[in-house]
Amino acid sequence: MTFEPIAKKRIYHEIIRQIKLSIVNGQINPGEQLPSERYLADALSVSRTSVREAISVLDASGVVTIRPGVGVFLKDDPNVDILLTINSILKESFNLVEILEFRKAVEGDAAYYAAQRSTPQELGAIQIAFVALESAVMQREIAANEDYAFHMAICKAAKNLILQKVIFFISDALLDGLNESRSKTLQTPGKSEVVLEEHRRIYEAIRNKNAALARKEMWEHLEQVKVRFTPLLRESRLPFQNFEVKQKR
Repeated sequence: MTFEPIAKKRIYHEIIRQIKLSIVNGQINPGEQLPSERYLADALSVSRTSVREAISVLDASGVVTIRPGVGVFLKDDPNVDILLTINSILKESFNLVEILEFRKAVEGDAAYYAAQRSTPQELGAIQIAFVALESAVMQREIAANEDYAFHMAICKAAKNLILQKVIFFISDALLDGLNESRSKTLQTPGKSEVVLEEHRRIYEAIRNKNAALARKEMWEHLEQVKVRFTPLLRESRLPFQNFEVKQKR
């Protein structure tokens, strides 16, 4: 099989894209085994960790079957539209409602633990991120990067490596969602200031070591984001929707 070296930001996406090309070209057929992790890492000039990440995404999406001690096999199931599912992954079809539901589930606890565990240096990092966000809002900027930095500072202060890795894994989708939501926020006078105040309350609860309040404020912030953009969310199709329907037949 012919693969190309990868030098892009979303490495696991590029690995999946090249696996897709091998499927389209008939180099990998349903039921057949994919190249080994070592082979893919060497052929694509990426780390084996990145290959594992790509395989994990394909496995979670129902594209492949992992047989421990044997290898990874492309699904051979007439009810699974492999290319449609891979296209859904490559289109980064996470939508705002999914991102918000995930963040509410995870970041509430991140704020809780940050309030309990943060050091003065970590509190300082959260404060710096908030001040940068405040400055961007005052200058009428979208402030997606500043918003992201604020939330990441909280996740780091929670001192949970798994939590940090999960957030990092969806960082691109998270930033896309922030850009979308904050762009909409700018269209309504005063709304950016409301969102900023929600972030201020989260920061103050963490600073005051009030873990329960920090979690509550994070939940309420993310729920309000969802409420503000309900009309937009209703128009968006959940990713893998067609795939899930096929699976139930």
